[in-house]
Amino acid sequence: MRFLNLLSLKMMFKCKKIKTTLFLGIFVCAIVVSCKTNINKTNQHIHRKWMLIEFGDFQKQQLIAKNCFLDLTNAVNANAYMGCNTLGFVYTYDNKGKFEFKESRTTHMYCEDHAIESQFLNEVNTISSYKIEGHKLFLTTKSNKKLIFVAEDWD
Repeated sequence: MRFLNLLSLKMMFKCKKIKTTLFLGIFVCAIVVSCKTNINKTNQHIHRKWMLIEFGDFQKQQLIAKNCFLDLTNAVNANAYMGCNTLGFVYTYDNKGKFEFKESRTTHMYCEDHAIESQFLNEVNTISSYKIEGHKLFLTTKSNKKLIFVAEDWD
């Protein structure tokens, strides 16, 4: 009888060890998945179409009337429209706020008023950082000028 009691005690301790190990394993997996999910949400959050609402001395109404936007739905290639030509760029960014446009390309249509586009093309290659707050994207140049966009799918 005493032998059975010792055997049941050993089994009980083994079960506790297994339960503790299993609990710790599940806890660690949950933390890893949670951290990975947050990084992916940040990356996905930038991949949207953004409407330009503040830029230089231009009025918000001007930017809206010209339908100025920046499309970052593709993970590598960005498209933009600033009232005249279609603009394209390769872009890179990281989760620390660094942002860069490279390899710009544009159509060459004649437009009487292309002031927004001209200024945007002058500034775009100097953009060095980004920040997302709520439904707004802030792009900042090396000389600390800001371009502010709002997500198109936000009302």
